[in-house]
Amino acid sequence: KNQLNYPLHIVSIDENLDNESHFKDLLFQKTTSMTAREELIRRRRLKLLFDIAKRENCTKLITGDNCTKLAAQILSDMAQGKGAHVALECNFTDTRNDSVTIVRPFREIMSKEIAMYNRLNSFESLQNADIATM
Repeated sequence: KNQLNYPLHIVSIDENLDNESHFKDLLFQKTTSMTAREELIRRRRLKLLFDIAKRENCTKLITGDNCTKLAAQILSDMAQGKGAHVALECNFTDTRNDSVTIVRPFREIMSKEIAMYNRLNSFESLQNADIATM
């Protein structure tokens, strides 16, 4: 539990990848464009998060999606012709999944603001691997 006495489940996505799937190998062998790779990673990550949430009997999935990340995702989706889903991708809550609701508490906060807050409060920042570093 944390300071607010809410139960937290912190799980590494890498530890939950299917060892048989050879995900990284498949990713780089079968996808040719950077955009396609990013989309594949995003979808795979979301599926893994849903699978973990269901396994842990969680009804809410709180993500660190912020304004900067969502803006980039919206532009990418629009360029790929997925404009119809833009509103769903940037809402505070996403209830498209029947059993797990995605909550985005940082959706109106920019990455720089989060970084500044972390620095001013001496919080350690964690960075996920970028497509270019995989």
